[in-house]
Amino acid sequence: IPEYLAHADLFVLPSYAEGFSVCVAEAMSTSLPVLMTRDIGIQNSIQKLLQPGTINPIYPLNQINADEIAKNIIQILRNPDPLRIREGREIIEKNFSWKVLGQKALEVFIKAQSA
Repeated sequence: IPEYLAHADLFVLPSYAEGFSVCVAEAMSTSLPVLMTRDIGIQNSIQKLLQPGTINPIYPLNQINADEIAKNIIQILRNPDPLRIREGREIIEKNFSWKVLGQKALEVFIKAQSA
């Protein structure tokens, strides 16, 4: 997946409902700006991890219609926010990388084994 995302300038997920959405985490981990609908699983998870005063790394999409999506895409491509993009990559690396998730899973197994 990272090889394909490396050719993209922007990741867009205009969805009415999603769970955690690994594809968003993959896009953020490759430093792509992410435009997606509000109130989707990963958006809520990332919001909880943000420190006060930190920029939300996801560009929120307020409405799912072609005009709104196109307007946002043009705006982001013309003026991407490097700080927002870097923040997204850092959040994914610190909280959702395979190494971090593997360590968390191992801790659960060890705790369950000792119970």
